[in-house]
Amino acid sequence: MELTPKDDHANEQVPAPNVADVNACAYTAWSSLFKGHGFKSRVIPLPTEFIDYLKADGGVFLPKNSAAMPTRQDMDPDETPWSDEENDDDIQAPEFPELKKAVYDAIAQLDGAVAPKLNWSSPKDATWVSSWGSIKCTNPDEVFLLLKSSDTVVHDLCHAFDNCEDAPEDATSVVPSPVLVLKKWYDLRPSMEFRCFVRNGDYIGACQRDTANHYPFLVGMREELENLLMDFFDEHVAEKFPLQSYTYDVYVTPKNAVKILDFNPYGGETLPLMFSWDELEHQATLAAAASAAVTKLNFEI
Repeated sequence: MELTPKDDHANEQVPAPNVADVNACAYTAWSSLFKGHGFKSRVIPLPTEFIDYLKADGGVFLPKNSAAMPTRQDMDPDETPWSDEENDDDIQAPEFPELKKAVYDAIAQLDGAVAPKLNWSSPKDATWVSSWGSIKCTNPDEVFLLLKSSDTVVHDLCHAFDNCEDAPEDATSVVPSPVLVLKKWYDLRPSMEFRCFVRNGDYIGACQRDTANHYPFLVGMREELENLLMDFFDEHVAEKFPLQSYTYDVYVTPKNAVKILDFNPYGGETLPLMFSWDELEHQATLAAAASAAVTKLNFEI
């Protein structure tokens, strides 16, 4: 799930999903339907105390000897460590030993490195705190630090249904139980990540997820990618995913295997990326009339 920025399309009419659409895109709702077409993962239920910790206001405090940040080995012996006027030693960072053990075991099962997310979103907005500069995590403390530092994660927990046409006054009545999803870490090529759009059961288009960069080599792959993505939809997605309107993100491997990354509602807070919602709605009208579909790739900077 994404927070929609203010951009050139800020004034257009954005389709509104409903609560059922959003819940159908939660990882635990769809992952079992597409075994063999995603990345290896582990799902860990989150205790109430940890959810309250993520939602609480205040700074990010790490337990002593936390493995989330590298230890400085090159400090000058005469250098005085920086400290605030307030004594941070008086602040007790919470610890969650049972959850930490579950995360540690899951990371070990996934070959030592994972990408974390909650029901819908990953903490990509918090990579600035990561020693890797990404959401790659190799220990539980790194996972907890990313989650606690992420506004996107808090949005998942508190505001997931804000843009739904049937948004309830009390979201706790419809939100699924929060879980931590740990996916095996792969160093994916951003150039080969794509977002596909489905409206009223018709595949109406696809575009790059990375809209900030130009990849000249994609020009020669256009027809191949068009066929690959449309065939994947026809063979593996169309008859399995329960909604009629939605988007989904995929990764194309060097061997041209298509791997599902995520599902998102059609409209709401999902970004149309290289399209506008008006363009997609127009294409949906054409597709309904002529069973046509297009793929739009970023061939211009």
